[in-house]
Amino acid sequence: MLFLTAVLIHWLYSMECCHDKDCRPVPCEQIVSVGDTWMWNGKQFTRAMLRESPDGECHVCATPKNPLCIYLPPRV
Repeated sequence: MLFLTAVLIHWLYSMECCHDKDCRPVPCEQIVSVGDTWMWNGKQFTRAMLRESPDGECHVCATPKNPLCIYLPPRV
């Protein structure tokens, strides 16, 4: 079951963001909006890194040193 969950979650992420290892779901409360950028765990994501989350949850794609993409739920 864990493998199936990982496979289903993985389809959310685009290859330019994920590289098969860099993305993970995170609680939306951990993401802070600062103007046209978003902060998570000390990493800054610009508008160019923003993607719409198809599952309505928050996800970040980042290496230990670099932010890659951030997936946020669509605005209502």
